[in-house]
Amino acid sequence: MGKLKKLIGARIKEIRTKKGLTQEQLSVKTNIALSTICRLENGVNMPREENLEALSEALEVSIDSFFKFEHYEGDRNSRIIKIFDMIHKLNDEEIVIVQKILNSFFA
Repeated sequence: MGKLKKLIGARIKEIRTKKGLTQEQLSVKTNIALSTICRLENGVNMPREENLEALSEALEVSIDSFFKFEHYEGDRNSRIIKIFDMIHKLNDEEIVIVQKILNSFFA
């Protein structure tokens, strides 16, 4: 999950800077502590749901915008992102099957 935290953090920072906001301004707009904004953008912490909602509202973007980072990485990460998107569309039974398949690679 470390890579995902870093990608989401980079995406938050990218959107914030495109909007012309400092971390301090974003902190005020979202009521999220400045130290938390820093940790999120540096990929130290994974944003909680309520923080994603606050960031989305303050930055005037949809929540899924924070998960669009194909342009950061090459082919490998684009494939990982596509797989991640596909998994999110599966029902519970299908997720169990995918998990079993993936577990076979790490056994």
